[in-house]
Amino acid sequence: MSVTQTLEIHPSDVNAALLCPVRLIPDVGAFETPSYDLVRGTVTHGLISFNLMGVETDAMTLAEAELATMNIEPGEFEFATKLKVLAAEAAFASACWQAQVKPQLALGDEMIVEVEHRDIIGTRHLNGIEYQVELVGTPDLIDEIGAVHDWKTARRAWELNKVPGQQQPPLYTHLAHHAPAPFVFWVFDFSKGVWDMMEPVVPTFAQMSASLDMAVDIAIARELECLVANPGQPPAYKTQTRNWWCSPKYCHRWNQCSHKHLVNDGGADVIADWRIDWQQ
Repeated sequence: MSVTQTLEIHPSDVNAALLCPVRLIPDVGAFETPSYDLVRGTVTHGLISFNLMGVETDAMTLAEAELATMNIEPGEFEFATKLKVLAAEAAFASACWQAQVKPQLALGDEMIVEVEHRDIIGTRHLNGIEYQVELVGTPDLIDEIGAVHDWKTARRAWELNKVPGQQQPPLYTHLAHHAPAPFVFWVFDFSKGVWDMMEPVVPTFAQMSASLDMAVDIAIARELECLVANPGQPPAYKTQTRNWWCSPKYCHRWNQCSHKHLVNDGGADVIADWRIDWQQ
């Protein structure tokens, strides 16, 4: 009798794996210090969700709660001193969302805000074990007409070309409806104080199926510790010769990676950080 083991994977994991699968290894993918942008984005999402649900809260409370999940004591890191700035920026993004985005949404009693969805998306039999993979995701909003909305915060505006390479549309629409449905990215440009709506996309059944198969393979490869570095090729509309993740600035295993020569373009940041790492 084979043993059944359930593996979870999130849409963000699939996106991360397309940049470099090694990011999914916990001690490689984790940043050594908390990400300021990540926490600010989480607080912004929280403010928007509470607003949609008619619950009053404030940015500072959410920011402190987020830092608490990271087991950071006040003053332990310089990062914690940025708390007020973080909360102010998140509050600004939320206020802009209420003015610019909320009036355009189809809201009502049937909308679904920040509800976790789960679905078994595939199985593989290996070495007497049946691995079943469960896709887990929490869409930011499923509106009255079934469109899935995703809020993104960025230091600069997204380019339209970035949308087709994202895995959220096919994976989240599968979780929400098990069928094609409109998916909309809303991206906040902090430099301009503007929420930009990306062109809505409707993934096809073929795209959804391909993304689900990819998610199953990635989840099992992670479980079997078969992930290998794969910097990949930059999109055609980009001019740089390396992926943003494949850099010592973001990956503290960069010096030990046998694949880095594929993307080392000799940029000043690569050379400087490489020297610092090897001198320590």
